[in-house]
Amino acid sequence: MKALQLLRQTASEAPRLVFTEVPKPTLIPNHVLVKVHASAIHPSDVGNALGQFAYTQYPRVVGRDYAGVVEEGPQELVGQEVYGTSGREYAFTKDGFQAEYCLVHEDEIALKPKSISFVEAATIGVPFTTASQMIERAAITECDTVLVIGANGAVGSSAVQLIENIGARIIKATRDADGHVNTDKDPELNTLDVLTEGKGVDVILDTVGSPTLMLNGLKKLAKNGRLAFISAPKVGARDISFDMRDFYRADLSLLGCNSLNPSAKDMARRMSAIAKFFESGKLKSGSKWTPVPIDEAVEAYGKLMKRTTEEKFVVVMDENSYGVDERTYKDQRSSVWSVASWSIIIPVQPNQSLVFNFPSVFTLSPFKMVSFKVVAAVVGLVSSASAAAIESRASCVYTCGSTCYWQSDIDDALSAGYSHYKSGSTIGSDDYPHQYNDYEGFSFPTASPWYEFPILNTFKVYTGGSPGADRVIFDSKGNFDSVITHTGASGNDFVACKKD
Repeated sequence: MKALQLLRQTASEAPRLVFTEVPKPTLIPNHVLVKVHASAIHPSDVGNALGQFAYTQYPRVVGRDYAGVVEEGPQELVGQEVYGTSGREYAFTKDGFQAEYCLVHEDEIALKPKSISFVEAATIGVPFTTASQMIERAAITECDTVLVIGANGAVGSSAVQLIENIGARIIKATRDADGHVNTDKDPELNTLDVLTEGKGVDVILDTVGSPTLMLNGLKKLAKNGRLAFISAPKVGARDISFDMRDFYRADLSLLGCNSLNPSAKDMARRMSAIAKFFESGKLKSGSKWTPVPIDEAVEAYGKLMKRTTEEKFVVVMDENSYGVDERTYKDQRSSVWSVASWSIIIPVQPNQSLVFNFPSVFTLSPFKMVSFKVVAAVVGLVSSASAAAIESRASCVYTCGSTCYWQSDIDDALSAGYSHYKSGSTIGSDDYPHQYNDYEGFSFPTASPWYEFPILNTFKVYTGGSPGADRVIFDSKGNFDSVITHTGASGNDFVACKKD
């Protein structure tokens, strides 16, 4: 199969990116084989090609984000349109996605939103999951005022959209007049004094990584303020200094967020959580991307590595692949190819019909067209059933703040909590599980007494330490009642997590 592969013989030599042929992956248990349609070239992909990640293992197929179709795997997944992003492994210690096919664990995929093309879907993983990670770490609620530094960048603009859906107030900081704060003209961020009437901001999301802006941002935080950052200078000084006493007395928090630390499974949960917002139109991919065929992608990488262009490229594996955004591709490239679209209308009851719309990049004779339509209609019906199957096994059941919990997460927390309850053991400084008194007045399906046990936004079972904001509630017989959270509540109260 065609692929972009990073080669390196010794640690002393620079990596070399080549367009080549490599063996098509063979399906292994608990995995799916995805036919890749598109994969974006993100800054971290360029950094990987430059050898900036010491743990990358060679030879390695590159590419962190992808969108495609499951070709082999469990029956309920075959034919599903999926998308995803790397986490800490794919493109670094496992082959990435800039190839015609990729092998992905079945727990590490998410259903692609139907409302966006493969090209769009292949560009949103890194920026939106990084923004989601920052928002989660900073525990942003609708009551917060949030400064986003670098608000017109890929991660910054993604954060702005996600925060808008939370309902918090947003102040945009950019290097031009498009934002509320112009960081070129006002690096001290004094504009915030006017915008917040001297109260400061509750949260700063720094997507730029400037020591100057970070230090000045810390001075503009209100009490209990949080500053989350995702970057640092590649050259020059990277250390900062601030008054420790002022910092702790104001209950401030400084949070580093690295999108290469979470697992691909964690990232799949985030991708599942944001899919519904893309479906509803509440999130947009935003940036303009230039599709480039895989056999021309090394040249595109070269331009980005040498910084001779500001274009953003997305690698397209086959310009005749079903599902590639034909209009975008045709507009942005010189290739001209025929596109036909057609529909099937199948009566199912009086005055009711099923309608199937299909784009095609080829022309069929009338006889073949009819035959293909009938087959496609059957496939469409099967796809709907299998989509329901994957959504049941790998989709949000409860959302606490911006954290999407699958049924397996809830089952694992409930099982651990009830196991401790039955054995009479507890863990953590707050002795979990302990009785939950329901001062908030929730309506649970079982009778008291109830017990609470942490459910972690790292998707691991709680074994002690910080319990985080979220809790699973169960009764003395181990029956599940609800998932609740401190996120968005006042003081030490809880609010109900959203049942999806």
